[in-house]
Amino acid sequence: MKVQFSETWNQQAVVWSFGLRWYALLEANAQAQAYRLIKQLGAQSWVLTGEQMCSVGLSTQRVRRSGHPVYLAAAAFFARINKEQKVAAIIRLPTGHYWFAAAQKGRVLVRGDQCFERLEQAQSFMAEVLADNPKLRCLHGSTAYIDWSALIAPVAGGEWIEQTRLRPRQRIQRRRLIAGLLLGGGALLYYGAVGWTARQAAGVLNKEVETAADHPPLLLELHPRAVLQPLLEFLYTLPVHAQGWLLSHASCQLQQSLAGWHCTADYQKQQQSADAHYFLSQQDWETQIQVIDLDTIRVHFPVVALGSDRWAPVGQRTQLQFLSYLHKQRVAFLSLSYQPKQWTLAEWPNRSPVRIQGPLRSAHLWYDAPAHIHWYRAVLQVHPPTELSLKHSQLHLTLEGAVDDASLY
Repeated sequence: MKVQFSETWNQQAVVWSFGLRWYALLEANAQAQAYRLIKQLGAQSWVLTGEQMCSVGLSTQRVRRSGHPVYLAAAAFFARINKEQKVAAIIRLPTGHYWFAAAQKGRVLVRGDQCFERLEQAQSFMAEVLADNPKLRCLHGSTAYIDWSALIAPVAGGEWIEQTRLRPRQRIQRRRLIAGLLLGGGALLYYGAVGWTARQAAGVLNKEVETAADHPPLLLELHPRAVLQPLLEFLYTLPVHAQGWLLSHASCQLQQSLAGWHCTADYQKQQQSADAHYFLSQQDWETQIQVIDLDTIRVHFPVVALGSDRWAPVGQRTQLQFLSYLHKQRVAFLSLSYQPKQWTLAEWPNRSPVRIQGPLRSAHLWYDAPAHIHWYRAVLQVHPPTELSLKHSQLHLTLEGAVDDASLY
């Protein structure tokens, strides 16, 4: 649920925004990953939180680069005033809604910005989050909630506004647009003056460009990171617990025709959970579901687009070098199977299958394998809570790929 209300702060009109969608940023260049998510998900505005580990909040609210009012992300404000702590709280807003906020060391958590109409809903959601994050501390102790006025009362000055305001999505500047139109107009006049031959040549060239654009690059030419990284980023956005519904598993299949991943996720209804309509509306998933049975809903997601980096191997690698790499990776996974050249995959000729199982958090270790691995199938399963170890986690990922054996000697 998204909530907004206006007030005046230091003689400046501001609009507080609640209920943004938050995503964890796992790359070293957090801002570059944030820009990519903004583009992929069609957000109109955004805000970045955290330092060593970051998260980005996305909103459909259109904002101006300058002018009034200033739109502020309430969750970013909450994370900033508690930047040295790991805290969660329920705050009663002036609108009468109950807002759940959670942050860790200045970073808003993925489920740390949720609004509810009833206190019982907020308390139930908070209990789920605290159960999944036992290190989080409840800010208001044994009391049911705190008021918004009590949260902002100790805050003085306005230097924090710049760090918590929603920023507009980058668009083409007006001057550049006008210049482009003028240049385009000039080009049209030029081709009109040159004559039919020039126009015909330009038409042939444009047709070739359009034809090339209609065909996605061959998947086997992409760098494994360009295929695997968007998939992992998507999986990290899936809520494990939401309104009493539990993620059972998510399945993703690489689609050549779509040049991307087609993913589904099954959610199961738990005791004392919200009804299906409320759960789906909170996630904006109403139009993309399939009912499996009374207690299971399958969500079909839009295609997860791939990156564009091409595979450019440096030198030739030996079979023994690749096996040494696999041995090093095996310590972080529950199982790893690879049988070079003993049998090949029908859909990927001259390639041998590789299959790994282990924690989702370790999958990024496969970004830079010495041989080209074409990842084409992934299944994420949520296991019951267990003692964590290097090879075990609640979020259990199975990855299947095809190794280019021909590149090894």
